[in-house]
Amino acid sequence: MNERFEMCNDLFEPVTAVNANNEVIYFNQAFLTIFKLTPRKLKKISIIDLFDGIGETLEGIIKNVREEKSVHISEELTFTFNDSVYTIVCRAFWANEYVVLTFNDLSVEKTLFEKYKQQLEQLKASHNQVVQADKLRVIGELTAGVSHEINNPLTVACGNTEILGFMLDNPDLNSVKNEISTCIENIDESHKRIQTIISNMKEFLHTKDEENKEYCSINELIQKSLTFVEKIYEEKKVDLEFNDNKRTIVGWVNKGKLEQVIINLLQNSLDAVSEGVSKPKVSISLEKSSDDNQIHLTVNDNGPGIKDDNIERIFDTFYTTKEAGKGTGLGLSISKRIMEAHQGDLEYIQGKKGACFRVSLPVVEVSSFAGNNAFLGKIDASDGVRVLVVDNDVQVLNLCHKFFEDTKFHFIGSTSADDAIALLKKVDVDIIITDIKMPDIDGPNMISRVRKSNEKVKVFYLSSKENMEMFNKDKDKLKLDGFIIKPFTKEEFLSPLEKVNVG
Repeated sequence: MNERFEMCNDLFEPVTAVNANNEVIYFNQAFLTIFKLTPRKLKKISIIDLFDGIGETLEGIIKNVREEKSVHISEELTFTFNDSVYTIVCRAFWANEYVVLTFNDLSVEKTLFEKYKQQLEQLKASHNQVVQADKLRVIGELTAGVSHEINNPLTVACGNTEILGFMLDNPDLNSVKNEISTCIENIDESHKRIQTIISNMKEFLHTKDEENKEYCSINELIQKSLTFVEKIYEEKKVDLEFNDNKRTIVGWVNKGKLEQVIINLLQNSLDAVSEGVSKPKVSISLEKSSDDNQIHLTVNDNGPGIKDDNIERIFDTFYTTKEAGKGTGLGLSISKRIMEAHQGDLEYIQGKKGACFRVSLPVVEVSSFAGNNAFLGKIDASDGVRVLVVDNDVQVLNLCHKFFEDTKFHFIGSTSADDAIALLKKVDVDIIITDIKMPDIDGPNMISRVRKSNEKVKVFYLSSKENMEMFNKDKDKLKLDGFIIKPFTKEEFLSPLEKVNVG
């Protein structure tokens, strides 16, 4: 018998052969090491009894091989022997009157993978703690400005409360009714202002859902970041300017983390110009790149700039040019990693004067698709149904993206018909869903342009019921496939798409 299987003796892969009763009649040394048994104890033992937990599965595999005289390869199987857990893949084949089984032992790889996974989780947790510590540092440095922001509306509220007390002593309250209403409005306005400041701070320090991204206006995110630093800028008499071109630019970002990056850059620029600079100024600008593929957010100051010797190291962890106790060396390194996690970058732009840092983000159409686990450079090659949703309301895009989770659809979002048309020249999509009324170019005009070069793409209008007449008017002319009525549920949104044949 051993002569027949002699070629298997030197294999590193465990091999065994069983007879018609499923008894072990041959095994090599590699098989012996799995069970750590002597050859005498393995002889004539049932293969089913050896593999605790997967005996029935092996019995079924062996039976199929005998009946069909074929080869069978199992899925990953896990069993326990002597309190040790093993993961194997079994290959069984017919050899005259015997069934030969070979085992690919994946136990070591599984163990290493689990350890790697645990270490990765620990590393991720440590990184999040460092990021959170940096947030607390920023809040600590801006406390004076935030306190001033709260004190102002609080003073207004207290003053109006005192005035109300005086007016209540008036026996004829009707005569001061308007003044009372004004005081109440002032107190209410002050309360809302304080609530907004505290809410912004809580959101900034929020630790949950750190990896979640959503559609949001980058313009608004910058304005919100400015509220954290504007008072301390005023106190240090530093001119702070936001060059907003009035064009709303939407990004697919984690709002809290991008806000952290912006505040870090603004704080660094403030430190750079606070001493020894005549007419200190910091400006922040927002625009799209000339090819419309990237969003650029730039923070520039008129300070002394960064010395050539330090430029290569400014993004290194714990490297700082500030005096001891004034800098941790974490802000820029954390900010750069945050941007890289957004498929973007943070870089230092060398100029004639001052320091200039540029945050780069992929445009929303590309970055939203990347969020669906597609490779950035291989967007056309991705499997699944590609759906482009065009709507200038970011909340609608956030909702649609949520609905597409765990479905066969790959979501691409756009807030601009112009940007969507530009994307369609580079990327093939299977379905377009467009809002009807949008600024600049509306839905019907956009689809009219698309149809000149693409007759096959499926198109749905997305609007309120009042625009059904426009859908009926355009249905044949623009070859529309359906109308999704706002507001909609998940089922109402996905059901029409599920019925579309995009083959």
